Amino acid sequence: MMSRPKCSGKFAKYRFMGFSLDRCEICEGIWLDKGELAGILRQQARGPLGAFLDRCFAKDETATKS
Repeated sequence: MMSRPKCSGKFAKYRFMGFSLDRCEICEGIWLDKGELAGILRQQARGPLGAFLDRCFAKDETATKS
């Protein structure tokens, strides 16, 4: 498990909108990997209908629990 450079907290996995993000257990800062912010913004721009369709056609169980 990696640690955060600023506060030395450990990262924990955090599910958000179908993405697996890293969140610091101490300061709760969230770290994104390359492309995750663009993916989140793209998914958010699709609106409620897009989210509904994602839930209906999800390929795995974890995608529906965002």
